[in-house]
Formats: sequence, structure tokens, C-alpha cells
Amino acid sequence: MPIRDAGASGRATHKRTVAPWALGVGAVRAFAALWALVLVVLAPAVALAHPLIEEGKRKYEEADFQGALDAFARAEQATDLTRDDIVQLYTRRAMVHHAMRHPEDLEADAFRLANLDREVRLPRSAPPPVRRAYEQAVARVTALLRVDVEAAVMPGGTRLVARVTDDNAGLVQALRVRARTAGGVWRRSERASLEFPAAAGATVEFVAEAVGPGGAVLATAGTDAAPLRMTIASAVAAVTVETRAEGAGDAATGGAAAQAPAGGAPSDEGGGMSPWPWVIGGGVALVAAAIVIVLLVPGTQGDQPVSGPMVTF
Repeated sequence: MPIRDAGASGRATHKRTVAPWALGVGAVRAFAALWALVLVVLAPAVALAHPLIEEGKRKYEEADFQGALDAFARAEQATDLTRDDIVQLYTRRAMVHHAMRHPEDLEADAFRLANLDREVRLPRSAPPPVRRAYEQAVARVTALLRVDVEAAVMPGGTRLVARVTDDNAGLVQALRVRARTAGGVWRRSERASLEFPAAAGATVEFVAEAVGPGGAVLATAGTDAAPLRMTIASAVAAVTVETRAEGAGDAATGGAAAQAPAGGAPSDEGGGMSPWPWVIGGGVALVAAAIVIVLLVPGTQGDQPVSGPMVTF
């Protein structure tokens, strides 16, 4: 640190720098404590991956490439991986494939990685061919995989259906949905759909997740902290929406939804306008037309025409 030396006049004459250790043991200890605090703060940034991922990395560094593949295969069968673990798995396994001279497998893992994340920072140890494979895969991927939810109002609640899109690498193995009334308890489904009962006027909160290898959640629609929301309409409106969605109009739906609109087209299932007035009117018109034809056309007897005056109107 800079030290000022003052002369007899009290003015600074020159500066000199003193090393921290020259200030004594106390200063050295203070610097050591500060450095330890920095390491503690930065520790989460260099947190270890799943034990099986770490085992695969260690096997790779030991040049036990088949052992690394075995560890990664067991990691894919686990149930507690995170999305970051999957990123590490594809990255490290791509490096193993390169070391084993398996270019097709390298490109496959690079594409899986790009379909999941197009901004992965590869480790410094990644060989140039692995980097090129990832960059080429990123160029091929036009959209990252995502999960969407369709919420349809139904009698007594809502039906939620989750769908995954842009999963070009086939990463998603399952979809799951959960819902609750605002501030209530979550009701969960391990399938892609969930029928959730709710009263008219209630607000339903819901979340959908796309699950990949090792049970890792790869994409979500909403979160527990910020779920998607919808408000249930009235019971009549719910029946109407469901009827239109299903194309049904039978008694099972009940209420006005099963009735044809006033003045609408006749219904094959009853309840429309009667066809009999049209049938009777058509018959009368045909009879009248026949009478006119008989009066206008001259009669015949055998094959000889009958002479005489013709009656006209």
C-alpha cells in the first residue's frame, strides 16, 4: 500500500509501496480470511455433478473409455438427475466417443446437446472435433424443445393436456402435469393429461414438465413459483365448450348445449323443424302439374291422331 513520508515542512516528499506481508502477521491473516471467503462464495459455481457423471468423467481422464460409457449409461437409468447433469452427460460422452473414434455417436450426442441448449460452454479439455460437431449441431437446430399445455373447460372443472414440441433428438421420455386451485394443494398426474375438478369462478393454477433420461426435468410450462393460470367459467358455458369440442349434442351433456339454435337447420336426432309440411306441399304441386299436362297434350287413340279442335288456355 502507498505510504507518504513527510519532511520537516510537513509536505510529502515521495511514495513507496509496502507488500502486505510487510505489515505484519495480522495483515496476512486478514488477506487469508478474505481469500477463503471468496472461495466459499464461488464454490456453488464449481459444484460437482451427479456421482455417476463424475465417475464417467474420472474414467475418461484415466483413459478407461468403456468404463466411462458404462457410468454414463447407468446415469441415464437413474431417477435423480438434473438438467445440468444431462448437459454434462452429453458433453462428456461426446468427448469419449471422439476418443474412441466413433464419429456417428459423437454427432448424435452433439445434436442432443444442441437440441437441449444452444449456448453450452464446453470445457477447455474438449477437443476441436467435439467443438466443431457441437457448432454444426447448433446450426441445424432451429428451435429448442419445449412443453405446452392445452387447458379445456369441461363440466365441473378443466382438462389439462401437455404436449412436447421440437424434440428433434427424442430426449423426452415422459410428461407430467399438476394443478391446484389458487393457493391450494397440488394434485399431480404422472401422465400427459389431468382432469381437475373446480367450481365455477375458481382460478386454477397448473404446471407441466417434460422429463428426460435419469428423471431430469428438461423443460417446463410454468413453475411452482410462477404457474400458468385459468379461470373456470360458469357451468352452462363449460357444458357448451365441451359439447363443441367433442361434437356431441346428446342428453349426456344436458342443458342448452344439446339443443339446436332457434331457426337453425333440422337435426337428424330430433328437435328440429318437421319435414312433413314440405312433403305435402311438394305432392300437391306435382298433382297440379300433372293436370295441366293432361289438358294441354292432345289425346291419342291407338296409333292414329284424333282430329278436331284443340282446347287452349
